[in-house]
Amino acid sequence: MKIEKNVEKTEPRGGKLKYPWDQMEVGDSILITENIHAARCAAVNYGRYHGKKFSTRKSGSGLRIWRDA
Repeated sequence: MKIEKNVEKTEPRGGKLKYPWDQMEVGDSILITENIHAARCAAVNYGRYHGKKFSTRKSGSGLRIWRDA
């Protein structure tokens, strides 16, 4: 294994978020009608890595997700 010096770091991988977690303020909510389980997991994971909290409740034909903190 060769140690290399002065190699520029590339931009981190990642892409556009499927859900607007980064744009939501405390008290905002969105209604999810498709892929409910995936959206709930995405909110939990986003919150875990970015220090935010989300809560969910069933709402009519879907799931409503709020940003709590």
